Amino acid sequence: MADVLDTTYPFRFLGPDEKASLRPRLMPFEASDGDQLFNLGDRGRDVFLLAAGAVDVVEPSGNVRSTVVPGHYFGERAALFDERRRYTARARGDVQGSRLPGDEFLAIFERSPGFAQAFGRILREKHGLFAAFDAFMAKLFRAISEGELDIDRLVPLYLAMEPALHPGARAEAIDIGALSYAVRRLPENVGTTFLWFLTDDVPPIHGAPDRAFRPVTTAARPRSTWEMLPGKSMVLLRDGISDLIDFLSCLCVYAVEVRKIRNRLEQPEMMNQLLAGEIGSLALSVEERAGLQRIWPDDLGTRLKAIAFHHEDFTVRLKRQHHNYNSRHSETWVAQIAEAVEALVGPDHARAEVHVISSNTHSVRNCLSPWLAARADEVVAWGRSTNHPLMRESWVVPRDLVYALARDWMAAEPNRATERRLAEHALGLSSLDETAFTGIQVGLVDLGKLAGQSADPLLPKAPSDGRPRVVVNVDFAFGQQASEILGSLITLFGHRIRSLGVIGKAGALVGARGDVLMPTAFVDQADDTLATLPVSLNINRLRIALAGRHVHSGPMLTVPGTLLQNRQMLGYYRHLWRCVGLEMEGSHYWRRLDEARRLGLVRPDVDVRFLYYVSDVPLEPASNLSGRLAPGEGIPPLYGVTRVMLDEVLRTL
Repeated sequence: MADVLDTTYPFRFLGPDEKASLRPRLMPFEASDGDQLFNLGDRGRDVFLLAAGAVDVVEPSGNVRSTVVPGHYFGERAALFDERRRYTARARGDVQGSRLPGDEFLAIFERSPGFAQAFGRILREKHGLFAAFDAFMAKLFRAISEGELDIDRLVPLYLAMEPALHPGARAEAIDIGALSYAVRRLPENVGTTFLWFLTDDVPPIHGAPDRAFRPVTTAARPRSTWEMLPGKSMVLLRDGISDLIDFLSCLCVYAVEVRKIRNRLEQPEMMNQLLAGEIGSLALSVEERAGLQRIWPDDLGTRLKAIAFHHEDFTVRLKRQHHNYNSRHSETWVAQIAEAVEALVGPDHARAEVHVISSNTHSVRNCLSPWLAARADEVVAWGRSTNHPLMRESWVVPRDLVYALARDWMAAEPNRATERRLAEHALGLSSLDETAFTGIQVGLVDLGKLAGQSADPLLPKAPSDGRPRVVVNVDFAFGQQASEILGSLITLFGHRIRSLGVIGKAGALVGARGDVLMPTAFVDQADDTLATLPVSLNINRLRIALAGRHVHSGPMLTVPGTLLQNRQMLGYYRHLWRCVGLEMEGSHYWRRLDEARRLGLVRPDVDVRFLYYVSDVPLEPASNLSGRLAPGEGIPPLYGVTRVMLDEVLRTL
């Protein structure tokens, strides 16, 4: 047993103490020719270290995939990725070696980062763990250079990745969750569009597209889309490649799932029933019919007809602008911010300290609004009088109920919106809704005008020392767009920036929905580079402030797209890099700020704070992004991290 650790790569590089602690946990095994050490589909998690003989790894077809020889290991995937055995291991001749329980194997990664990194290189470079992802990305980059792509050619590469958020991709049943996720993130005319023209700038010939074409909405993305002609739509992409990846991967999900629907409708009698409007008799299960009705509640019959005749004949044309001397969208956007800050703060705007917060724009505004605070009892009374469903939920922090009800309360009394806007502007809160095609709304807060005002009861009041200070609250950036957005703000404010706070939604690799993640570093999936963060938040104080929410601390994975990770990749980052979650913008924000600090563009002592609340757990099918967070799940952690972020700003002024 000592020899097997000394002769098996990378176990032989463990330190003497680590090997000594492992030896009592190793269990010897022997097998004769033809014996099966484990079978396809087994739930065992032991990892095998081979000392003598050879072991064939047999595919489900019966073909030998590879042969393991002494000095090597096998069977690690079941432990690493918590999956059933994908192959059968069969002895070739007499074999000897040692078995290591799966939990003990995983514990080595926690104790020995060097071992984890060596093992990671084997998985990524020799075992091709990322091969399907690399093939998908290569096809996408080729399409960018060629300017055209047929989705039919991308879908097989997408399916080969086996995305964790699309668990039913290869099943016969319709994956309602995945289809719902994609439909909400694609333009609403996806079922009647054949040609997508994707561009990062509106061609000058089209002038103002809102006047020339019909705008098309997207439910869950701030996506600028116009229908140019029946069947042809133009989509304006945001900076970076993340928006393009998101659009194309969602289009792949849509193509996979609606093909299943179309296959149910291809029989003549089904088509006749569909054309006659008899949806109830179509070849759909009760669950599938109910799920489709939730996705398209108002026009299911029309949508099904479009699916039947469309055949997923999507062609994508891509156009990137080169030698463009006109203003970039972010340049126009930041010029609008400069004008708005000057109008809000007045003559002192040029010396105002700036605190940048990236988050949704409603939680920061609600927490700092004296107008809403003064009407908290009125909002709750309205919820009680209307028997609002949120009144039946339990709220650990009572003020969270006010924030949860506020939108519906204001919708029921439309005059409140105008009243609130005018009152808050006088108090130093304003909104910049024109996004210059960036999709990034902005909230501005003049903390000087808020001095002494009562807002959220759990927050301190803004100081009244007369120094001009502004919170610039930018809406969620999208992936690589974060670098361009922050770079524009750095150009505008420079050394006046005192802090950067990022409040994001994330997928968790530990814990549950509604938990909170505090990153200590970012791992960029593109090249597995690690960027360590300066952590200024105290995790114990954070747990107290978050009213019992679980807080997990560790590295965060920055991914190029939400749909591009499978369970194996996520297991790789969970165990080998010890990542606690995944997100899309953090690494881009931090790298841009760190670069600016090195170049002297911002102060060296800018406070940096990143916090995420968990919206999904991609390794748990029942808790992934296809199921939206209920208010009771999402509002408490969102407002909890918002209070923590604002508390840090207000206490350090």
